[in-house]
Amino acid sequence: EIIRGTPLLVQIFIFYFFIGTVLSLDRFTAGVASLAVFTAAYVAEIVRSGIQSIPPGQMEAARSLGMTYVQAMVNVILPQAFKRTLPPMAGQFINLIKDSSLVSVISITDLTKAG
Repeated sequence: EIIRGTPLLVQIFIFYFFIGTVLSLDRFTAGVASLAVFTAAYVAEIVRSGIQSIPPGQMEAARSLGMTYVQAMVNVILPQAFKRTLPPMAGQFINLIKDSSLVSVISITDLTKAG
């Protein structure tokens, strides 16, 4: 929740100036780590909401057929959740490409290699 609630630019600065100096990270590593943590928080929320959007009756039906919890998740719940989470995941990864330009503030060339 804290990661999703703070701006990405602030997180880049924190990774580079605070965490990077303690762990002696270079610019590229700090930039990639900040983008990864920021995107992971949103992807986790997308996956969580996709799984919760499947009606509980689906799990009950799978369990009544004798499936274990893991089998029910892999064979019944996750395929349905994948279809529901695909559009927001695509949007999030497009946002990641756009957000990669913010790492230029710590002197990293972004994905477009411009500027």
